[in-house]
Amino acid sequence: MYKIILIIVIFLFYNSSFAQTYAASPENGYSSLYKNIREQLGVNANFTKYNCSTHINLIFWVGENGKVSDVKIIFVNCEEYYMNINKLSDVITTTKWKAACENGKFVKQKIALPIRFEVKE
Repeated sequence: MYKIILIIVIFLFYNSSFAQTYAASPENGYSSLYKNIREQLGVNANFTKYNCSTHINLIFWVGENGKVSDVKIIFVNCEEYYMNINKLSDVITTTKWKAACENGKFVKQKIALPIRFEVKE
């Protein structure tokens, strides 16, 4: 009987030492996030209007509770479109995020998110 209990305890300890580890991510996936960004920024209409392709780099933190903080827009290469870029921060902060997990514990994680939009004629 003691051997069975000892085996169960060892098994539980062994499994907990290899707990899950994964990165923070949008609750509905990155493709849904990019689609939401395109819709909120009016990419199709505005990019054709300004006739520019753009590259935007964002950095932000996803906390242990899945809340986004400290959104920073690092780079935007299409100045004509820059006036609409403040909406981007709102899209990121209102998106529901799954917190990162390291060894079974939720942790704060820094996310670098590149966004590319190309005008195709």
